[in-house]
Amino acid sequence: VKIPPEATTVGKTIKELSLPPESTLSLIIRKEHKPIIPKANTILQAEDQIIAVTTPELEETLRATLRGA
Repeated sequence: VKIPPEATTVGKTIKELSLPPESTLSLIIRKEHKPIIPKANTILQAEDQIIAVTTPELEETLRATLRGA
């Protein structure tokens, strides 16, 4: 999932997000191609690419949450 600049999640920490149950953020790739293992206090930035694991049923919910929809 790529975080758009206008997303309400930009500037928030992982712990501030209401992620769906059984969802885990595994990796963040920053726009300068720097990989980051996300922690609770990691702040999301515009253009971050998020690699996450969730159930098929919650995939769209997780995408919407990360995009700030």
